Amino acid sequence: KAEAISAREEAVKNSRAKTKFLAAASHDLRQPLNAMGFFIEALQQEQDPAEGHKLVDKINASATSLRDLLNALLDISRIESGILHPEWENFPIDRLLGHIADDYKLVFAEKNIDFSYVPSSAWVKSDSPMLERMVRNIIENALQHSARAKILLGCRLRGEMVSIEIRDQGPGIPLPMQEKIFEEFYQIDNPERDRRKGLGLGLAVVSGLSRELGHDINIWSEPGKGVCFKILVPGATEEIILPGEEIQADRTPPPNVTILIVDDDPASLDAMARMCCRWDYDVLAAGSLDQALDLIDADRRPDVIITDHRLQKGLTGSEAIDRIRRRIHNDCPAIIVTGDTAPERLSDAQKAGFPLLHKPVLPARLRATLQNITPD
Repeated sequence: KAEAISAREEAVKNSRAKTKFLAAASHDLRQPLNAMGFFIEALQQEQDPAEGHKLVDKINASATSLRDLLNALLDISRIESGILHPEWENFPIDRLLGHIADDYKLVFAEKNIDFSYVPSSAWVKSDSPMLERMVRNIIENALQHSARAKILLGCRLRGEMVSIEIRDQGPGIPLPMQEKIFEEFYQIDNPERDRRKGLGLGLAVVSGLSRELGHDINIWSEPGKGVCFKILVPGATEEIILPGEEIQADRTPPPNVTILIVDDDPASLDAMARMCCRWDYDVLAAGSLDQALDLIDADRRPDVIITDHRLQKGLTGSEAIDRIRRRIHNDCPAIIVTGDTAPERLSDAQKAGFPLLHKPVLPARLRATLQNITPD
């Protein structure tokens, strides 16, 4: 009986948390969309080219805010779905932290923040991209709360562990709130949900990645004296890295490569088809599997397939790829694109075994993926 009561209370708690999460996500998604609508309306009526350029910049800023939020929500969904699997390697920590420090130098300078990076010769064992995301998200959090102050990035040896430390001189975090800051959309000083103060998702992603990697996070803070985040990473033995030749992707696709794009969203289909045509690919664009099969004939067979994960009539991208391959009698390479954030659907798409790109897809990411899989 006690277990049943406990389970019911936990279910109610989770339901309330989910409702709160969805409400905050809905609010933050509507804000940039609302602004974009007004900016676009104003742009359509604007006659002055200079003012038009300013409106385009504002539309781009709103689109960037929307993309950042969607990417953060996607990160959380990927963590919850269990499709993130660390790829462990031993590497010098300075390779990662030095790269991050170089990227943020101009950002800190523009905000008049005194930034210091202390290089280290230590080696660690981790998944480099996942660890980099953790460090960057913590730095972004510090940027939101440390105006005109000082931020320090470095690491210390703690026995067999390496402690990556990000210190700032911001307002600090009261002890009762130090666990809550890792909850989705929780922000100490932003009840009005001002996007300029961040999204409230960065530290939730950090928490999820720390669980996946097994890297503990410690916090030291006193109100008015700033905060120090410490990521504890296993130390590693230095390895000899043999020099090798870098392989540069050819920016020009092989001649006569045909791409079949299948997407039931007309705007996404049109935009992706136009982009691939600009990259000198021959493009077949279809709004459904039936249309795709109708486009295929003896003279026009795809060399690569790009398909959305969720198509009409409940069809999945992997099912569409299988049907198209059987029609052309060729297991040509394929890419699945998805706007889904539901953990179970992300897991299904991942299991299909094809490269998986998440909407909004950056053109550079799509191009690089095409270059990697396109037959010579």
